[in-house]
Amino acid sequence: MALEKEWYIHEANDSEEDILHRPANEEYAFYNAVSHGDIETVRQNCESNRFTDLEGWMNQYVAKKADEVILMVSGISVRIKN
Repeated sequence: MALEKEWYIHEANDSEEDILHRPANEEYAFYNAVSHGDIETVRQNCESNRFTDLEGWMNQYVAKKADEVILMVSGISVRIKN
């Protein structure tokens, strides 16, 4: 059983490394926009849905590999997959 869990962790780590991350200068530019209150830049970034798309794909991948999936929203758990 421990070996199986270790394999899942290894799979998730390998796949996470394959996901393209934003260039460092883009991350820094967003951080500066937030810290300086540049609402227009923050709004454009949020509208692009780039982070949520990548997060969603990763969550789907992990859920597909998992034996059990539980969605937790506001402290309420909903079993998605057994």
